[in-house]
Amino acid sequence: MRLLIFFLPFLIPVQAGVIQGLVAENSSGLPMSRALVRLEPLPGNPAKPLELRSGRSGQFTFPSVAEGLYVLSAKREGFVQATYGQRRAEGFGIPITVTQSSALFAEIRMRRVGSITGKVLDENGIGLPRVPVVAYKAQLPLRAAAQGISDDRGIYRIAGIGSGKYWVRSASAQLEDGTGMLPTFGPITREARNARVHDVRIDAETQFANVQPEPGTLGRVEGSIICDRVEPVTVTLSSETGSRTASTGCPGSFSFDGVSPGGYEIVASYNDSSGGAFQELRVGGLTRVSLTLQTMRPVEVEIRTTSGQILKPEEVKLFGRRDDLSGQAKVVPITLPRPMLATGYWEINGYAISGKYVESVTMGSGRALQRPEWRAARPAEWHEIFVDAPYARLRVTVSDKAARISGSVADAGRPVPGAVVFLWPIADSARRILGGVRQLVADVAGKFSFEGLPPGDYRLLATFDATEATWELLEEARAATVHVEAGSVRSETVPLWIAP
Repeated sequence: MRLLIFFLPFLIPVQAGVIQGLVAENSSGLPMSRALVRLEPLPGNPAKPLELRSGRSGQFTFPSVAEGLYVLSAKREGFVQATYGQRRAEGFGIPITVTQSSALFAEIRMRRVGSITGKVLDENGIGLPRVPVVAYKAQLPLRAAAQGISDDRGIYRIAGIGSGKYWVRSASAQLEDGTGMLPTFGPITREARNARVHDVRIDAETQFANVQPEPGTLGRVEGSIICDRVEPVTVTLSSETGSRTASTGCPGSFSFDGVSPGGYEIVASYNDSSGGAFQELRVGGLTRVSLTLQTMRPVEVEIRTTSGQILKPEEVKLFGRRDDLSGQAKVVPITLPRPMLATGYWEINGYAISGKYVESVTMGSGRALQRPEWRAARPAEWHEIFVDAPYARLRVTVSDKAARISGSVADAGRPVPGAVVFLWPIADSARRILGGVRQLVADVAGKFSFEGLPPGDYRLLATFDATEATWELLEEARAATVHVEAGSVRSETVPLWIAP
């Protein structure tokens, strides 16, 4: 089987330099129109990527392809990206070899993303309408994956989530008679540790994920706005079950009804994001707040090496997102040298030029807040900062002693081009610096190189049978552990792992 996988790209019957085929739905076999089909050259192949949309009958044709190794893939909204030659639904495709006289007809089968469905039930097992439901990855801290709302029969469906294990939780709601429903994990518990875990798979619907919300008293948040100028203001109240917004003037007031007891963040900002205010609060009954908005100046960014050398802004790239409790903020690039960052918690990742890595990102000014007890610690994949002052300074420390792990993927002594190589940092500090697990595709010669690494221990895995690494996958594959010292270069031959 190993030899077959390796030689398959080279045994494709070919002539004429054309790649054509059909995109079809996996379960029914029906053709899929308008799928985005992409022919991606492997690293080391100088050809440019090619892409087009499949026709009404699911057909596609790349009429003139330069020789080399490629991965052929297709994607469409509501479906998981599929690649030609993949063995598993969540696997990666085996590269195609194109020569000057090659022809290939490829069928790409697409599978739908996973979904969860169930009912929101009252104390007598009758469906409750218009109750928001949130799906979370079954791990702490909570991160919302997707959400839905129950219909007139109490039935909800949450679509568009990847495979894995999930918790389901209803959000707060107020029934027509005024009864309050508190956020509740399924089937009926207020604590995540007691929640039922639902296994979601690609191309399948996980059913009977029922929730019975606990009745309780909902509160109200109301407040006043004070500003340093007259402008429209947006107020956002967020919790682990989502966020709500209100618009007001300045000076002005706002209110949120039907708020369940618990921890919240409230952010007020000018509509042009040039200023704001932030407050954490514990809600129970009627809660009153007063927010004073300040016009924010661009954040001054100072970039230095551990030895004190000042670096230019173009030598570092930063990305970040607002770390609100709902976990729904998108990652955006941070424009250097003077970005505008809204007040509140932020998660930052950074990348430095070759031979260096971003060791830390901290605030050099501004009021540092200690997280309240009810606010869970956030994931280790980010540098955490808090922005709260009109004149804030961001300090980026860069190490110039980066390590490198390079090598090749092999199967039975032969190089394997196109395999996905995962690098798993074991220490939390390394995960924070690298932004989590790193992965890349082996080049046309089966070679790979991970640069900009902090010293420490890493696990390496190469496979065609996964597009995402988990600790369970690494254990199953018995992935090797590699240690690197600061500034060192380590060369490794990684065996190809084939899932049973």
